[in-house]
Amino acid sequence: MAISEHREEWLAQRKGGIGGTDISAIVGKNPWKSPLDVWLGKLGLSQREPPTEAMWFGTNMEPVIAQRYAEVTGFELLRGPQIAEFWKASPCHLWHGQTLIEHPKIPVVIGTPDALVLNAPRGLEVKLSAWKGKEWGRAGTDEVPDHYWLQCAWYVAITGAEAWDVAVCFGGTRMEVFTVRRDPEVERVLLDAGAEFWEKYVLRREPPPIDHSQTWARYLAKKFAVGSQVVIESTPEIEKWARDLAEAQERRDRAELEEREAKNNLMALIGENKGAKGAFGRATWVRPRPAAVVDWEALALELGATEELVAKYSSEQSKFAYLKVTFAGKREEK
Repeated sequence: MAISEHREEWLAQRKGGIGGTDISAIVGKNPWKSPLDVWLGKLGLSQREPPTEAMWFGTNMEPVIAQRYAEVTGFELLRGPQIAEFWKASPCHLWHGQTLIEHPKIPVVIGTPDALVLNAPRGLEVKLSAWKGKEWGRAGTDEVPDHYWLQCAWYVAITGAEAWDVAVCFGGTRMEVFTVRRDPEVERVLLDAGAEFWEKYVLRREPPPIDHSQTWARYLAKKFAVGSQVVIESTPEIEKWARDLAEAQERRDRAELEEREAKNNLMALIGENKGAKGAFGRATWVRPRPAAVVDWEALALELGATEELVAKYSSEQSKFAYLKVTFAGKREEK
């Protein structure tokens, strides 16, 4: 077992391998990171964002949730430096209370488990969620968001555990436990994807394929911030993407018209009622409350202002009722 407490070496190790949150981005299942985000991070080309309020609470609530998990399950947990002390199966590295474990055969496959269960082939990932959305299923199942499922599968592949639990605290008041069990076929796919990404893109310093992410838009805008005045001739590839763009814009325009038509019909059908609910979710009127309104135009004229002066500083302002639609399992839309 190799243990290091030097920050630079730790950061080098993190950049020197594919971690649990990286793999979900590489296979296109991470809502916050794209393959390009991973690539930029491994090459040290991205700026480290300051932690958000949610990230702060997630980090600082982790010990509390882990403690509650231990109380509920009866498992004894190894956390932080304890993992490095007990881990013998492959190299691991310690820095400031966290333990990074390498895959026994593929050194670039790495992970930082929140906890391991002592004397049992099981691990733990701790999460904090403001609410329980449709991406979460019944407690005890493996019905968790895809990126968390893949993170657990990655840790299972690294440690050889039989299962990985996800202890999530919803709304700060209720903990539920989900279990991701070992799937050798999925492991092979993930390990191949991680190794291929490392060898094909990171080692060669070639960016991964362009996708729809904002990271790619920012990367290209920065890369070509300074340009020439040359207008190049079109190519078959340019023609292809130009057609795709035109068709996408046409679909968007049609979708916007269909959306407005659907909302107008809903408003007409609901009419004077407060709203409607059903299998789709819920649609309700939001009507402005009556309030005293000062006729500023009349007041200005009363005080001697001319109609031209009043018109100069006037603008039409009105409050309309609107329909609030909440689809089952989704946030509300206006």
